[in-house]
Amino acid sequence: MDLNAWAAIATIIQAIFLPVSLFFVWYQLRQQSKFARATNVQSLAELSSPFNLQLIQDRNFAQLWVQGASRFEAMDEVERYQFKSLLIWWLIIHENIFYQHKEELVDDVAYLPGIKT
Repeated sequence: MDLNAWAAIATIIQAIFLPVSLFFVWYQLRQQSKFARATNVQSLAELSSPFNLQLIQDRNFAQLWVQGASRFEAMDEVERYQFKSLLIWWLIIHENIFYQHKEELVDDVAYLPGIKT
């Protein structure tokens, strides 16, 4: 075989392996995207865990959260500050969840209530 024949064979082999390699790159990117989404959901759970644990452990904290808005006018200055800070912190978490879902960093299953896999 001469050099032209080897070049033709190499071109055919390259034409075969190019789509295969593109498929593997696409598959790897898809898997990486799934892992990133799972990591984001985990980090959101980690952000809300201290809040939920505090509600479970501290009756006064739970009472502030449950009755805060209904008895806001009857609260003293410190309780109002605590309730406002608590509410702002919770809204920041939900803003983060909304933003991540909007940027498609969190799946619908993790974002929307009632969706079953």
